[in-house]
Amino acid sequence: MKGIFTLITTNQTTAHSPLKLLIDQGLSYLAHRGKHKQYQGFFVNSNNENMGMGLSSSNVEDSIQSDGINYIAFDGTLHNSISIKEKLQIKNEIADADLILAAYNQWGEEAFSFLEGYFSLCFFDTKRKKLYALRDPFGVRPLFFAQSSGFIAIASEIRAIYSVIPEIRNFNRSMIFDFLVLGNIARHSQQFFPDIIELKPAHFLVYSFEYNTLKIKPYYALPYRSCVGRFETDVAHEAVVTIKQLFFNGIEKHIKKENTLAVGLSGGLDSSSICCSIAALYKDFPLTAFTITNECDEGESLLAERIINKTNTKWVKVLCTSRQLLDELEDINYYHNIPIFNASSFAQYKLMESAHQHGFTSLMDGQGSDEMFAGYNYYFISFINELSSEWMCKDWIRESKCLSNANLSYKYIVSETFKNYFKQIFGKKISTVLSRKSILSCIQTEARQSYFHQEGSFNSTKETLNDYLYESYIEHLPHILRWGEHSAARFGMDCLMPFADNKALTEYVFNIPSIYKIHSGFSKFLLRGAMKDIVPDEIRLNKQKLGFYTPDICWISEIANDIKHRIKGLPDPENIINKDFIIKNWDTLFRSNDQEFKRFIFRCFSYLVWRNTWE
Repeated sequence: MKGIFTLITTNQTTAHSPLKLLIDQGLSYLAHRGKHKQYQGFFVNSNNENMGMGLSSSNVEDSIQSDGINYIAFDGTLHNSISIKEKLQIKNEIADADLILAAYNQWGEEAFSFLEGYFSLCFFDTKRKKLYALRDPFGVRPLFFAQSSGFIAIASEIRAIYSVIPEIRNFNRSMIFDFLVLGNIARHSQQFFPDIIELKPAHFLVYSFEYNTLKIKPYYALPYRSCVGRFETDVAHEAVVTIKQLFFNGIEKHIKKENTLAVGLSGGLDSSSICCSIAALYKDFPLTAFTITNECDEGESLLAERIINKTNTKWVKVLCTSRQLLDELEDINYYHNIPIFNASSFAQYKLMESAHQHGFTSLMDGQGSDEMFAGYNYYFISFINELSSEWMCKDWIRESKCLSNANLSYKYIVSETFKNYFKQIFGKKISTVLSRKSILSCIQTEARQSYFHQEGSFNSTKETLNDYLYESYIEHLPHILRWGEHSAARFGMDCLMPFADNKALTEYVFNIPSIYKIHSGFSKFLLRGAMKDIVPDEIRLNKQKLGFYTPDICWISEIANDIKHRIKGLPDPENIINKDFIIKNWDTLFRSNDQEFKRFIFRCFSYLVWRNTWE
């Protein structure tokens, strides 16, 4: 695990401190990623040092690499280093960072399109006087940047940038409103800071010292097929066989670099596929599974135990409680750089903490599978509508008869379809007011008016399931991956994601028509088929989706009084929450059966705790 921080002074009069001191200041906010600091300064078209590249690393031997002309700060792992070495005719062992230097010297910017794996990097070409910042194809590793009148900053986390550039310390009130009222944080950019920008996956930033220009360019685009197709059994079988092999290949690329490994095991299909595949490929590999437990119910432990018994894996149960959530929320929000919106993110954080305490430096996670194989309920609605629009009556009838396999009802399908239609017809304001009436009463009037008067609308309806999946994978998944990555980074660990960083698997699945993604009511039809005889049928064919399960409502109720007092006492600098109304009407509002309102109250609490970590 490493942290990257690069700083350019574009106006010497604004640099009141030596560049190295500013880099050290930024790296201090990345120390959890690695305590060993590396620094390289540059004099570019100047008598003064006007660019600094910093790296924090958990390994004292890691450093900013150079071939004498180019310099690179690299965090991550290449999965296709062998194929790149073959193209370059390199026969000796070479580190990933050095391989990227060699590839750039051979192909220039085109080299970026050859890189596969999970990584972020800063790269300086002293000859062409260009600085590059690059993020992996699917956003497993984060990278942020900001540009002010005097600085350009690039970092692995927001706090490093925020700490050194005072003029970009602004908060996005519209984003805060979105977070509090809608709570749908996985479906937008999570930019609480309008002037600190997340570099998109599969993109690179290039700054030219010669022309003083900063540009963002794509280096890769995921190809996909939008069509629904016609279901053919032979084609489905071939796809299942190929997916199994590609998934195994991805697992092997991770395992070959690990002597021992931790896995987050929920008892759901994704994490069970990881555990069982490792056990099938490596009979004696020392694997340890970590599962969240709680005091309210049995949660995910029963199905997880089934996997433990099948794979003979060491099992660690991680107890999470409402009191821990209350006491550790400030620490969690500090290291995530954004407020958590539910207890699932807290559970993931505690999972990483436990793995770290047991001596692990990496933990494998199943994120990315739902967005690739259509694992969420709302994908089923999109699929049903697609069949209807294509007049595929037999397929529509078959899927409608199999709603029980999706753990859905006709009432749910009709209700969600109507809601989506209503949003498109009547727009953001009316649909939000009607669906969030009790919540909106807890928001200050000025904040409501400002939000609804701004330009913007709901995203257009996607015509096909594959369109929907593509948007989820490219636009939304990176924000979900960020939770796992930042949780792991807090403890100096890597979060390995064999679904999300598997380029060959991703490209193959997105080239398959949507008719094969959901079949006979089963979501993840292809993955379920690929895991036959690998994952026990009890889990492989389970209709209930499991993740990092947490009893949110139970916990919120247990710590309700503490939440009330902290909401009352914590400052709200942006004056968005109507705290007086909430406190005055607490008993009436909170004691209702409105679970969404209770989740809103938790988001208010989480936001206020987070907001005050920046003061």
